[in-house]
Amino acid sequence: MSRTTFRNTVLGIGATAAALALGYFGVQQLGRNNMFIIAAAVGGAG
Repeated sequence: MSRTTFRNTVLGIGATAAALALGYFGVQQLGRNNMFIIAAAVGGAG
């Protein structure tokens, strides 16, 4: 495995873990329905 592939794999796993943590703690603080609204807004903007 080349160095670039390894770095991208590590960054991808880190980004996935960060997204899961953000979603989990966001639900704890904001509530499930608000997180669905935020996710829909981000998805629509993208």
